[in-house]
Amino acid sequence: MGLHLYYQGKALLLNIKKEENLLFTFGGRNEGWPTIGRELYHDNEGFRETIQLCNTYLTEMGGSEILSYFEEPVNTSYFEDESKFTCITAIQLATVKKYNDSGIYPNAVMGVSMGELGAAYAAGALTIQEAMSASLGYFTLFKHLEMDYSFIFLNLDYSAAVEFCGNSPVWTEIIFEDSPGAVLITCHKDDLKQLEEQFVAEGLTFKLVTQKFYYPYHSSKIKALETMLKSFHQIIEPKPLKCDYYSPTLGRIIPKNSILATDYWYNLVCGPVLFYTSLKSVIADGYKLLLQIGPPAISDRQLTYAAPALQIQLLNTYQTDSNEIEYDQSINNKLTARTFYKTGVTHDEITTLNEFKRKFNVSDATSTAPFKYLRNNGAIHYLPVNHSWIVLNYDDIERVLRDPQIFSSALLKEYDPILLGADPAQHKIIRTLLQPLFSPAVISELSEFTTITAGKLLDELCQQDSFDFVKDYSDRLSLLVLCNFFGLSAIDAGRMLDYTGKDYHNMLYWQRLEEFFRNEFTTCQLTKEDCLWGKLRDLVQRDEFSFDDAISLLRIVWTAGMATTSALISTSVNITLNEAKLALQIATDEKLVSKFIEECLRMQTPLSAIYRITTEAVELCGQQLPANTTVMLHLASGMSDPAHYTNPAEFSVTRPAKRHLAFGTGIHQCIGMGIARAEARSALQVVLTKLINLQGYSYCEPEYISVSDLKTMSSLKVQRHTKL
Repeated sequence: MGLHLYYQGKALLLNIKKEENLLFTFGGRNEGWPTIGRELYHDNEGFRETIQLCNTYLTEMGGSEILSYFEEPVNTSYFEDESKFTCITAIQLATVKKYNDSGIYPNAVMGVSMGELGAAYAAGALTIQEAMSASLGYFTLFKHLEMDYSFIFLNLDYSAAVEFCGNSPVWTEIIFEDSPGAVLITCHKDDLKQLEEQFVAEGLTFKLVTQKFYYPYHSSKIKALETMLKSFHQIIEPKPLKCDYYSPTLGRIIPKNSILATDYWYNLVCGPVLFYTSLKSVIADGYKLLLQIGPPAISDRQLTYAAPALQIQLLNTYQTDSNEIEYDQSINNKLTARTFYKTGVTHDEITTLNEFKRKFNVSDATSTAPFKYLRNNGAIHYLPVNHSWIVLNYDDIERVLRDPQIFSSALLKEYDPILLGADPAQHKIIRTLLQPLFSPAVISELSEFTTITAGKLLDELCQQDSFDFVKDYSDRLSLLVLCNFFGLSAIDAGRMLDYTGKDYHNMLYWQRLEEFFRNEFTTCQLTKEDCLWGKLRDLVQRDEFSFDDAISLLRIVWTAGMATTSALISTSVNITLNEAKLALQIATDEKLVSKFIEECLRMQTPLSAIYRITTEAVELCGQQLPANTTVMLHLASGMSDPAHYTNPAEFSVTRPAKRHLAFGTGIHQCIGMGIARAEARSALQVVLTKLINLQGYSYCEPEYISVSDLKTMSSLKVQRHTKL
């Protein structure tokens, strides 16, 4: 009996299907396959309906129709028309939909170049309409570009190729990472001979792809068409990924439940395709079964490089020189006979939303997209990871900030019991006491000081071949202005820096800053007594203010004046340097400088969120909140609320004057906002006077650092041009 049960159980185990993970891959443009999808279009109703829907969206958006590809005789030159490549996107979407209808869903996806649109659709991040709009945008670029660029295979690994391009005598960029020792690069056709000479001089192996010339896709040349390109992305609404997404745009995996940044689809076409890095990640994560949707994304050669000793099964959804219907059925049968791990792609939108909220951590957000997604699904949500209710609409945030009796700032008492965390009555006393130190006369004096100091700083920097606009301009200027406001001499400011260090992103800096204030509070020789430090010292000496409270105030004002004001200056400078037309516009109209600063504050506020706690039960946004409930007010979301701002994603210096929340509102509105605005305005105006000098520099991408809800620019390096 026991032996019988043993064999019965063993047989049962053998019959259990092993669960697998399935990856969908999507290739980019493919002009050498003028028949793909045609037979399926006539045979499969669902496939045909999806193609027809794509065609409807394309023609409604002003694109070329694609039905003739499927319904008219084969045209071998069909894809010579650049606008027709939207047909490949449509085929990929229809193929995904067909497999989904058969119950086949991916556990992860990877798209290559334009294939990322199909991958995002398969992962739930794009609708069919959104994918076709983005596709139309990409294949409209040819109307604005010249087909003047050569493509060259260069036998170098990626990092060595980056170095080569950086030192090249002519403009050249990597556009595709092919394998461990090869990349595809591009240059202008007129520079090809000189580039080839450089290859020979350095002993490099290279090969021209063809004698044809191409558009400069996946290069920085596309950035000149940013406005046009982004107009095709405006309809895209953020949605969580329902499965893992291997991104050749970023060269890494974007985990399930993440939301692609608003600029993702723009960045896709402006930078290199990190194909091999992404494929290696796929293999390292254990994927053994890859289904290529539409034109292949991966060749056998590339797969051998990525997984030389592994058995990876690469299935194609289409195959040349075969009966498309029979081949499709054979692949479908192979997949339905296997069992795959459960995937989130099948979740409905409510389940997807709840799953997103359950795992989302505000501190991990790197763009505004997650907050737009939440706001689209309600004004208030509970986030378990953050232990708080997040409020996203402008009007609701403003209501909370203007009602300190019910929505208290007591959560901040431990950090700052005197100003930020004070109750309304105490706060009023302190505010009245400090207000004269932030008067229009003081602001005017500091503005003049900022202009003179900024001019000297920038004159010095423009004598150098390279510098960092954040560390060498914004930070230094903010420090010098603060020292002036505090009454510190240059000698004492130097002593303070020797004690604290310069890295104010480090928590040790703030600890040592407080120690410096405590040690020097009574004895420091101030340059003037009519300043914040002098005023507080006088009050302490007259026993009208406690020593600890005075130190707390010095620390909090320094924090605001250093970190947030430097961030505002850096943001305004970065936008100015990268938007030549906008810079010229504000340089010739001083009235627009202030509006420019307000848009910088609205769109890139350093402090993204602030917190309140309820003192009693209250209803907010239709949600009942008990007493002692933590409420997170997401300022960045409120300042991109379309109910309050027209076209909130657009940076516009002609936007009608309207309140924003960068400095808060209500009794805790930033007391130093006048100084911050004046300092940033003066710093920017000095930069505007030096635009001609600064045109001789190239600018790196800015680097950022986030500490809690504060995100600031940490570096903006510039280098004098060395190439003609």
